[in-house]
Amino acid sequence: MSETIAIVGISCELPGGPDSTLNLDHNGFFEFLLNYGEAYEKIPSNRFNIESWSGSEPGQISVDTGAFLKDIDLFDNFEFGLSTKDTKAMAATTRKLIEHSFLALLDSGIDYRNKNIGCYMSASLGDVMTVAEPDEFDAVGSFTGYPALVANQVSYTLDLLGPSLPTDTACSSTATATHLAVQALRSGDCDAAVVGGCQLNHRFMDWINYSQGSLLAPDGKCKPFDASADGFARAEGCVVFILKPLEKALRDNDLIYGTV
Repeated sequence: MSETIAIVGISCELPGGPDSTLNLDHNGFFEFLLNYGEAYEKIPSNRFNIESWSGSEPGQISVDTGAFLKDIDLFDNFEFGLSTKDTKAMAATTRKLIEHSFLALLDSGIDYRNKNIGCYMSASLGDVMTVAEPDEFDAVGSFTGYPALVANQVSYTLDLLGPSLPTDTACSSTATATHLAVQALRSGDCDAAVVGGCQLNHRFMDWINYSQGSLLAPDGKCKPFDASADGFARAEGCVVFILKPLEKALRDNDLIYGTV
């Protein structure tokens, strides 16, 4: 039960800050960290007008800064064979997980369709109808916004036949998903596993809730392990990686990023 597990594929989309016109991929984020980059910026105006809601009173938002992905509304549903109705009802985080699960599997070189590949996903929920003027009737008959679909929609779209589990343990959700995937691989429940997490902070009421709970740093910046730490910053990102038993990865001559 202690078999070593290899990471054989990665895809991610992470904030590049106000000076970047694009989100960062795996290599771009590595360079960003080496150069001591910071992705903090003012809440984008296309999310909501922070000037109208800023303050410390009930119903107001206490910070105006965080780290944000660009173009979170862009998604080519036809590329993945998804209807417009289902796509509209789907959580934006699920869209990101579909995209990056596909790209991570492509990076791994695994022939994944109709294979025993597990899917372990975590994400902040909030379908488009909760963050924009809804057309309730347009989404009738679609279930893609339900919590289970965070993982199940990825499995269905990519024809993955292994276990498909959404996880929600708050800040440890993706770590929990990784733990479950490693256990599944060691017990033989699946031959490989797709593990992903996506956080998008586009749901307006969450900002008010975090503010009223006094959880956010007043300047919107994290200061971990520092005496000046006074709260945390809200940030976004999507990361997906592929896990496979090390012995099989070596046998198949896979590119190995690291081991678990």
